[in-house]
Order: sequence, then C-alpha cells, then structure tokens
Amino acid sequence: MNNRPRGARAIALLVVLALPSFGSPRARAQEPRAVRSGSEAPDGPQGPDGGDLARVLHLRGGTAFRGRTRRVEDHWEVFTDGGWKALPTGSVERAVEERRLLDQAAHLREEAGSDDGLRRVALADWMAREGLVAEALTELDRVLAAQPDQPDALRLLAHPGRTMQVFRSVDRAEALLDSPPRTPSLRELALSRLSELEDRAVIFERLRADLASPSPARRAFAARGLGRLFPGEDVEPLLGRAVLDGSPEVRGEACRALGAAGDPALVLPVVRALGSDYASVRENAAEALGAMAYPVAVEPLVARLGAISSSGRAAGAYRSPGAVLFAGRQVAYIQDFDVEIANASSIADPQVNVLQEGAVLDVRVHGTHSESFAVEGRRIRGSLARLTGADPGDSAADWLQWWEQHRDTWLPPRERATGSGAAFGSR
Repeated sequence: MNNRPRGARAIALLVVLALPSFGSPRARAQEPRAVRSGSEAPDGPQGPDGGDLARVLHLRGGTAFRGRTRRVEDHWEVFTDGGWKALPTGSVERAVEERRLLDQAAHLREEAGSDDGLRRVALADWMAREGLVAEALTELDRVLAAQPDQPDALRLLAHPGRTMQVFRSVDRAEALLDSPPRTPSLRELALSRLSELEDRAVIFERLRADLASPSPARRAFAARGLGRLFPGEDVEPLLGRAVLDGSPEVRGEACRALGAAGDPALVLPVVRALGSDYASVRENAAEALGAMAYPVAVEPLVARLGAISSSGRAAGAYRSPGAVLFAGRQVAYIQDFDVEIANASSIADPQVNVLQEGAVLDVRVHGTHSESFAVEGRRIRGSLARLTGADPGDSAADWLQWWEQHRDTWLPPRERATGSGAAFGSR
C-alpha cells in the first residue's frame, strides 16, 4: 500500500485531473494507485459474508449503479424497485464502497479550496467517474455560480461521460423544454441532450418562443439555450429581456447570451437605456453592461457615473424656496362719471375701479422630493469593476479619478486620437 501523506496524494490527483482532456484514458492511467482505493480488486470491498452495503458498481459499457448491493456466489445483486435484482455474471468491472469514496471526496474537496475553479472542475470530473454524480454536479454548480462561463466546467458538461448522462432516459425534447432544470449544471446537461433529440431549427423556434413564457425558469432556460446553441442569431428579444425582465436570473442569462454573440455594437441599445426616465430600467441597464462583458461599455458607464455624481452634488446644495401667497377677492364698482356737454347733449363716462379684500401670506416649503442615484451608482461601479478588473474605491469620485488616469486604455482608437470621450454620449 502506498504510504505517501494523504495531502500529497490529493495534490497529485488534482494535478493529473487538471489535464485538458478530462476523464481521458491517459489521465486515468496516471491516477495514483493510492487514490483508487477499493478498486484494485474486481469485487471491491464487501460486508461480512458479502453482505448488504452501499456501493458504487461500475458496469461494462461505462455506466454505474450506486446503492445497496451484495455479492451472491459468482454475481452481484442490486436493491431496486423494492427488491433485489441479479446482474449478469461478469457485468461488474469494479465495486467501491460508497462510504470510502465519500470520505475521500470530502478530503479532496478540502484540498481543492473554494476559489480555484480548475481544481474544482477536476475534482468534479473524478467524482463523476467514480459514480458520485450528485456530488460532482454540486461542485460544478458552485463553480458556475461564481463563474457562469468557466470554460473547463462547460467543456466537461458539454461532453459528459456515461456516468453523468442524467437525461439519457429522456426521449422527448418537450420533456426538457416544458420543465427545464433549475441548477446551472443540469441546464447544461439538458441542452446537450436537447441537441441530440431534436432538429436545430425546431429547437431554435421553441427557445425563441419560450423567451415570452410567463415562467421565469423557462425564460432563463431559453436565454441560456439561445446563447449556447445559437449565439448571435436572434438578439432583439434578448436585449429586451436583459434590461426589462423582472427576474434577475433571466436578465443575467440574457446578458450572457448577448455576450456570447461577440458583437460589441449590442451595447448601444443598452447604453440608451441608461437615459431612461425610470430608475429601475437605468439600474438594470448599468448591470447588464457589466454582465455582457464588452470593454467598449466602460466609457459610457463612466460618463453616466459622472452625470449622476454632478446631479447628486447639485441636489445637496438645494435650498427650499420661499414665496408669498395672496388669498382674497376683487370687486369692481363705478367710482364716478366724467360729464361732457356737446351741442346741447350730455354724455356721462363712468370711471370703474376695483375693490380688493383678503390677506397676503408668507409661504415656505416644508418638504421636498429628490431622486436618489445610490443604487444606480452602485451598479455602475460594480459593472466597471467587472469589465476592468480595477478597484479604485467605493465612491464615484474614486472611479472618476481612475478614469482620468486610464481613459486612453479604454477609449476606442478613434476617440483616443481626437481626445474625445463621448463616443456614446449622443442619444
């Protein structure tokens, strides 16, 4: 038995699994023998007298069974559907006790840490090949929650091994489209299976229609599917969802689909939304520009941040106005007559005057209303940090100072040459 320290074995495992070809025969061949505990013998660990234990049975053909198993004479039996079922003799390539795999996975998870996406993807790949599919998908969900487009995780899910094909029993595309899975990893697996079940044109039309579904889960799945399977083919409804949808999840998926299109001009409609009369639309647009991940959005975001900062300073210097108010009435009356005599005729010209009565009051404003840009400013700063990787501070002044120092890096070449900073300023 290998006597190397357990930590060293875990590190060696993760280095091997980090090779570009996840789950390849070459990677498995280099996997340390000590890591493959319980898998050296074809039958693996057994309970007393080959009794009932929770195991993972790896079957010929690449599939696996996880659950209660027992060895009976020359064959294995599995407990399923309320009873024991015998497997054909020789169908089991190896058997591993589930408890030992879970202990090993817990230790490797601790070694992988919480911030290293590649190491966690490698750990998930090992878990899937060992039959710990639920644990593997949980690891991938954590990676995709932090980095929705993590390339190694997406590559593993786009070409899952036989043990991780959780939708292989689904034989109708409608089953996946009508009730899409909720977690990131299962959605990627569902999209892979969907491509195998239905023609591309049919899938495209169905996903496009589902963008208008009343279900947020279906809208989010449709946006992800359009971004993964049809990048850049139908962006107009995605632009609307990226800014106007009431679900943050749908907005995020739509933004990532727009980013997958690879067209920086898509930021223009979203930049125009920064000038909306509605605060929620402006806030969503600021967030969307960061999620779409186009560097050309940096300049208009800084311009908007400067504009709302100036508005905030003006509002801070505002003083309530004062005025006077007259409350009363006016009454017209004839005060006198001008009499003229001409050619033996008398003409009386009346003189009309006005009588006023009432009161004049001094008026001061006791309450005012001003619009706050705090949420919009916070989302703009978050998008700028996401696009630039910079962290100058938590205030608008910090970012405006950063922009003065780095604007040449982020301005388009034409604007850089002319010294202009208003590439997106005209709306």
